[in-house]
Amino acid sequence: MNVPSRSNTTWTLPIYVTEANKAALGALTLSFVGIIYFLSNHLNLLAPRLLEMTALDQAVPFLPWTIWVYHSDIPMFIVAYALCRNLVIANKYLYTFLMIHLFSNVVFILWPTTFPRELFPLDPQAMDSATYHFFDYFRRAESPVNCFPSLHVSSVFVTALVFWGNSRWKTLLFMIWAIAISFSTLTTKQHYFADILGGLFVAVIFYRLFFHQLNYAVTEKTAPEWV
Repeated sequence: MNVPSRSNTTWTLPIYVTEANKAALGALTLSFVGIIYFLSNHLNLLAPRLLEMTALDQAVPFLPWTIWVYHSDIPMFIVAYALCRNLVIANKYLYTFLMIHLFSNVVFILWPTTFPRELFPLDPQAMDSATYHFFDYFRRAESPVNCFPSLHVSSVFVTALVFWGNSRWKTLLFMIWAIAISFSTLTTKQHYFADILGGLFVAVIFYRLFFHQLNYAVTEKTAPEWV
């Protein structure tokens, strides 16, 4: 059995995910990041600032139906985590997922940004009833802050990179999904283009750190072959 190689760094992180607790830890992590996002989204210590719209921001049309794509991120996380059969990779995924949320929420608190959603009102006559009510619910539930860096973008691209070098079809599937979600952040007028770039930067940095720089307390029991 091939145990994933580890770097020469002196830091070694413990392996928490096992076959017995995988589902529970995944649910706990997803719930925790949801709570801290909700808190930073509604408890602004500083006045959020608008960012300057680029030509691309202005050129991308407002497509309300893409809210379904935008909010397919949580199903994406669940499906990817369920397909992650290698327990070491599953641990790396949870560590990375958790840390990008902690880091991004600190940025949201220290340097809050907002998007002028009032420039793109929802017209119930211009969309089907389900899309209108779904979109309207999330606009009322979430304030238009927590823009930079985009957690949507960083989260979905880290998810796509989980399978890099291990499964070509999974990598392709989740990369296409991640690109679609990232583009939907513009078409739903939830984010600026700069937010996407910031999210990509965060994804790459934390992916490199937790997938390639840090050691893990790996044993053959916690490192089954990819299937």
